[in-house]
Amino acid sequence: CLSRGLGDVYKRQVMENPQAVSGDFNLSFELLTLTRHNQLKLFLTDEGKGESCGVELKLNRDWQDAVLLAHEKALAQARGTMITPDVFYRFRLSREGEKLQFALNDNVLLQAETANCPQTGEFLLQINGQPDHPAAVEIKEMRIKP
Repeated sequence: CLSRGLGDVYKRQVMENPQAVSGDFNLSFELLTLTRHNQLKLFLTDEGKGESCGVELKLNRDWQDAVLLAHEKALAQARGTMITPDVFYRFRLSREGEKLQFALNDNVLLQAETANCPQTGEFLLQINGQPDHPAAVEIKEMRIKP
């Protein structure tokens, strides 16, 4: 699976998994960002119920934030240099029971307990850029395991 996406100040949906997932999951893929100024959101969403959980990464030249969210409420946060442009990184978002976890290159960056993650839904990846810094990503080797 290879996907490319460009974004600007508007939200752009780059990837959507058409198959619904249920219960525990492990979503992994490799992602390369072509710019330093963008925002990535990876969520499991159940739009019928208005529920979602996932990770949001805000990237800029000087710092980067990662936030694990459930229903737009922050569960865990990290700040530092996580990703640089033009390098592929393995992203993994997983849930086991009530534990939600985000890992980068197999290093757990964020984890939290939550009962608020939807039990069924679809994965959604969005990118946002800025007028003077359009966002661009490339995705490959996507895997979803129960």
